[in-house]
Amino acid sequence: MKRRRDHAENMGPAAAALRRRSVFRDARASATQLTAAQLLADAEEMQRSAGPSNSSTTVVINSPEELALYRQRTRAELEERVKRGYTFLGNWVKYARWEAQQKDSERMRSVLERAVEFHGTNPVLWRDYAELEAEYGFVNHARSVWDRGVTALPSATDLWLKYLVFEQAAGHDNRVRDLFNRWLSGPAPPKCAWELFAFFEAQQRRVDACRDVLRRYVEAHGTVECWLFYGSTELNVLKSADRAAMVYAAAMESLPEDYTNGVKDCRIPLAWADALVASRKLDEARELYHNLLNKCTVIGALDLVFAAYSRFERLYGDGANPESLALVVAKAMYRRRIAKDSCDFDAYVSQYLLLRAAQLSSWTNNQRDGDSSKALWREALKCLAAAADVRVDGEKDPVLAQRQAVIVMAYARLLEVRGNVTAARMALAKCIRHFPFALASCPRLWVEAAALEERSNAYSQARKLLGAALNVSACPEVFDAALQLEEKACATGELTPEERVQRSRAIYQTAIKQFPQNFSLWEGYAKMEEREEQFHRSDALRLACIRSFSAVARAAASVSERYKVLENVDQAWARRIALKRRLLRGLKKRMAGNEVEEFSASLTQLYQELLDSVWGEYRYEALQWREKNLMSGGILAALPQQTPQALAPAVARWAEAVGAVTNFVLVPAQCEGQYEASSMEWMRSMFRGLLQREREVLMQELGGRDENASFEAIQHAKRLVEFLLTPCVAEWRRFEATYGTTEALEATKQFTQPVKRRTRLFARKDTSDNNI
Repeated sequence: MKRRRDHAENMGPAAAALRRRSVFRDARASATQLTAAQLLADAEEMQRSAGPSNSSTTVVINSPEELALYRQRTRAELEERVKRGYTFLGNWVKYARWEAQQKDSERMRSVLERAVEFHGTNPVLWRDYAELEAEYGFVNHARSVWDRGVTALPSATDLWLKYLVFEQAAGHDNRVRDLFNRWLSGPAPPKCAWELFAFFEAQQRRVDACRDVLRRYVEAHGTVECWLFYGSTELNVLKSADRAAMVYAAAMESLPEDYTNGVKDCRIPLAWADALVASRKLDEARELYHNLLNKCTVIGALDLVFAAYSRFERLYGDGANPESLALVVAKAMYRRRIAKDSCDFDAYVSQYLLLRAAQLSSWTNNQRDGDSSKALWREALKCLAAAADVRVDGEKDPVLAQRQAVIVMAYARLLEVRGNVTAARMALAKCIRHFPFALASCPRLWVEAAALEERSNAYSQARKLLGAALNVSACPEVFDAALQLEEKACATGELTPEERVQRSRAIYQTAIKQFPQNFSLWEGYAKMEEREEQFHRSDALRLACIRSFSAVARAAASVSERYKVLENVDQAWARRIALKRRLLRGLKKRMAGNEVEEFSASLTQLYQELLDSVWGEYRYEALQWREKNLMSGGILAALPQQTPQALAPAVARWAEAVGAVTNFVLVPAQCEGQYEASSMEWMRSMFRGLLQREREVLMQELGGRDENASFEAIQHAKRLVEFLLTPCVAEWRRFEATYGTTEALEATKQFTQPVKRRTRLFARKDTSDNNI
């Protein structure tokens, strides 16, 4: 067909490639070779030639005409840019900065004045404008720009601060002071303006002016933070503790009562006490602490006041025990709270803790005088009993009900120590009866009640309590307590060993039904069967545990959760193998020949099951990865060059399993560095059988045996199968390279890399049919 004239133009980019001829390239080595010194010299020369003076961003101009042409062209580009993107402030600033670099300040100001029309409400424009003026030495112009900026945007704190820094750097303190007054006289100046003005006056050693600013500050705002700043400035900056105390006293009079008695805030009285201490007025500070402890009714504020008062007495107290006075005041305060509200649970508990600490201190310091200690203990026990009897509405506050349960358990233990078991039992029963188990959990309450009955040798009653706990609030702690109860009952003769085993089995079975993912329950059940020499039961339990946790792992939502569950599976396998090996060693010691052979065969079968289980988990993850890859890349997506990151944990787990089984199976021979041929052959047969079996399984899973599949799909499935079998092949080769011979390693290559069979797309028809 004849080509048209515009054929090459219609071809587009391919036309140049069609016209290009093949170029012969001589790949032979040159007769003259470059040395390392020559290469280094060339590199240094290239570096010098590529220096800053020769960079692509530097324009080399040789004449005024070229300079004028460059400026005209650049100015036109920048002008076009600001016309198109006038809403973007960066275009204007870049234009003005370029004009400033050309030493044309008038044009720079003209550009920025044009930008004010569009970005006059943006403080960044005024800041860049003023900084450009100051950068090129136009101080008065910069001051004028700052003044215009703060006038146009009086609420822009950034502009005020930059303006102040500019004037202070110029050394004009009077201008800085006038600027502060101008800022503070504006609409709603921020608090930082007052504080910075006060610090500036203090820096200039103008104490009266600083105090005048602080007075204006508290008059304008009058908040707790303002008074605290005023007092801390007097104390720490101006070094006047007496004036700081006077400031805090004025704050106590001017602020509402809720901000001075701890209802909303207690910082002012605490700061006042610190100022009194700094001025060495210790008696007034102590009296202030006493009044605050008597008036304060908020628990959080009381803790702060009590901690501050304890520190004060420890540092400045004149008594032998500086905390005794604080303890007395705190006890009086809690008594007052209890007198106001007889159901104040927190007051009872706090009073009990204080009295118990005082009793322990009194017993430690005065061991001979036990009367005071006993009196304190009786008073503390009364507070504890009152806290246990307080009626708490658990439906409204379940957390408070849990706290009361802890107090009731402590009270019951004290009653038991004093010999009043009936009262302890009644206190625990009352707490159990009123506790909101539907909203909160407290298994320790049931365990404590059962332990009390157990110490009283009432095992049947303890068993009933734990049975009720399993129906109301079942948890692993209750099951553990029930198992320990059965063991102690058997130890005291209450139960026979056979009855104890049957009861424990029932408890374990119930616990595992309710908490099937608790590995400690499975393992405890298996260990109990081991102790009873029921090894078949123990092995069956661990096998059931492995199956249960494997199913849970496959249903896990994330990879981390999956492998956290598989850790328990690996532990169960390890304990199964350890039990079998321990039993095998016992048989070998007894010299039981036939039993040893049978048990060795069962142990070998267990190794095979372990490897099959681990490989099954790998196969599951590999198929999951293939499904995700199929959704993203299609059925004929290219295979990765190496193992995907998603399969790395499964491959590592498979390698660990093979390594562990290899260490177990291989039996050293008499010659050093060699192993028995039977163990080596078992490993080879294991690898060989696994490869043969898994090839068929994976081909079936990947659709390689589908008669309706296309030729490309089947070939791709075969390649994918070989890729997924790579971990098994790698471990076999590693095994042969470590323990086998070179011939065995070469033999694995022939087996693991099957010969690719040619598939004839068009088979030759039989000529006999045509003849017929």
